[in-house]
Amino acid sequence: MKRPKEVYKKSPRMWKGEEDEQEYGGKMKVRMVNDRGFFNLRQRRIFMGNPFAG
Repeated sequence: MKRPKEVYKKSPRMWKGEEDEQEYGGKMKVRMVNDRGFFNLRQRRIFMGNPFAG
C-alpha cells in the first residue's frame, strides 16, 4: 500500500527515443485511435478508451 513515488527508481538504461514500427500478420489491420479514444470500423465509430488516444 505504498505510493508510486515511494517505490519509484530511475532506470539505469537510457531510452534512445526511437519508435519501432509494429507489423501484424494475417488479416489484421492497424487503426488510428483519435484524441477522444474512438476508431472507425465498417463505417461505425467504436470507443476504445481514452488511454489509447492517438
